[in-house]
Amino acid sequence: MYVKVTLDDAYSLCGVTLETGESPWDYPRELKILGSVDGEEWTEIPYTTIDNDEYTFAPVKCRYLKLEVGAAERTDWSIYELSLFTMVE
Repeated sequence: MYVKVTLDDAYSLCGVTLETGESPWDYPRELKILGSVDGEEWTEIPYTTIDNDEYTFAPVKCRYLKLEVGAAERTDWSIYELSLFTMVE
């Protein structure tokens, strides 16, 4: 299961927030974050998180972002709002 985000252009992203609203325990288990400039070749982005809703990583240029749930026992998750963070260039 995954959520794919398509941006209007390529940006240097450095983080994503997944607001779980009234479902704080529905965060993605074993989350993989993948980025792509062309939508064809994907690169896994290593990240850090301390609260399972804000994920930060070294700046990476991408137009497409894929948030993919791993093979965890529990694969359901809720996203009430999604925010992306960019580097000011």
